[in-house]
Amino acid sequence: MINILFNKKYNFIHFLLVGSLGVFYYCYGIPFKNLPSNFNYYLIIFIYIFFFLIVLRIKKIFEIIIVLHGDKYLYFKYLFLVLWLLNTVLIFFLPEYLNIILFFNVIFHFLFFLNSSIFTIEDAYFSFSSTIVFFIAASDGSLINSEYQIKFLNLFIIGISVMLFSGGYEKVNSELWQKNRGVQAYIFLPYISRQFSFKFMKKLPSNLFKFFNQTIVLGQLLIFFSLPFPILREFFFFEEIIFSLGLWVITELSFIGQIFTILFTFFLTISVLVFQENNSDILNLVLSPSTFNVYDFIIISIFLFCLIRIFFDTENKILFTINKLFFNFLRFGVFTERHIFSSIYFYRGNRFINKEMNIFDEKFCYTKYNIFSPRYLQSFQYKVTDLLNKKNKKRYTDSKIIIRNYAKFIFNNSPGKAKKFDIYLASYFDIEQWKKNKKLIRSKIRPIKICECTKNKNNFIKIKVISNNKLINYYR
Repeated sequence: MINILFNKKYNFIHFLLVGSLGVFYYCYGIPFKNLPSNFNYYLIIFIYIFFFLIVLRIKKIFEIIIVLHGDKYLYFKYLFLVLWLLNTVLIFFLPEYLNIILFFNVIFHFLFFLNSSIFTIEDAYFSFSSTIVFFIAASDGSLINSEYQIKFLNLFIIGISVMLFSGGYEKVNSELWQKNRGVQAYIFLPYISRQFSFKFMKKLPSNLFKFFNQTIVLGQLLIFFSLPFPILREFFFFEEIIFSLGLWVITELSFIGQIFTILFTFFLTISVLVFQENNSDILNLVLSPSTFNVYDFIIISIFLFCLIRIFFDTENKILFTINKLFFNFLRFGVFTERHIFSSIYFYRGNRFINKEMNIFDEKFCYTKYNIFSPRYLQSFQYKVTDLLNKKNKKRYTDSKIIIRNYAKFIFNNSPGKAKKFDIYLASYFDIEQWKKNKKLIRSKIRPIKICECTKNKNNFIKIKVISNNKLINYYR
């Protein structure tokens, strides 16, 4: 039934449904019409934990700035990161300048990721949270009319719920998830699961995996529709906390589980406090429109404009820029075929190459570089597999540039005078077998060399791409 209702061939209807409901929620003060008396106390705690995560991410970004932005004006980019890090740290020492620090954090996020070569799912959550938290804090009456504090809080929850809907929307249209194999396939990827969880999960019965599949899809799809109903939305908030903690324990997906945990702990706390203080009805049926002016019209217009990115395949630059600045709505294809059947890579160099920078080893398990690290180099595998599929010329050209930046990253971090390394690619699941009989069969792993990266005595880097169509990522 769910598969039929949310089939992508009705994408325009889904856009109208989600857009109309989002506008309705905003105009009628859903999920909250009131704030708890100690709201600012919990907001500050959330901001402190959130900024601590940003500090950890920036620390790692220093190491891979070349991959994300190239080496042109490199020292200027390092200075940019230093200023961003300093601004972030200041919030712990100068809380009286909270609004100013939050504002610059929004600007730093926007400028850094606007032209980044890789943009991950965690970037979407961090960037949107940075933007909306500034408006929530600034609308305490100091910079923005205080009546907007609750409106922006509602917009925060609506936006995150829409992002989750996007994830559920992609899953419900995925063959893997339709056949209740999505969780199992993802967990069994050796470069995703921790070793102890991998061994434990292999022993679980198939019916339990089926339950996990259905629970995750329904939770992500329905959380948006549950927002008017206090008990129901709190149930889904709690489910997302459990899901995020599972990501911590079972997989090595740094920052995705962490940001999810603090987001939904914050939402659940506020929801429970509002429910207790106002003795809300089980069904929030007493609806009355909030005051509405030109600023609300602008907010709603931006929301609907950004929502286009979820339901329609568009490369419009204006839409892209506005979306990056505000909501960062994306098609969240993570955990679907596009991710699970994507080929993975590792590099093999001479004895001078620093193996610590290799995020996947030759057994296709994750290395220690993955631990508490952003997903940039993991997402880099999409760029690597783009080299094998020349149907999209722009992606192929962009990938060659990013490969060259990656080579500079490896050579710069080699402890000696490294001269050469090769990039190897392999698929973990046999895509052809899946297309034939819909069974998850492990590939006969034969890593194929696709790139030769060499550096001469003048530090000139040459990239030789060796294309092989056997490992094309069909879902890219």
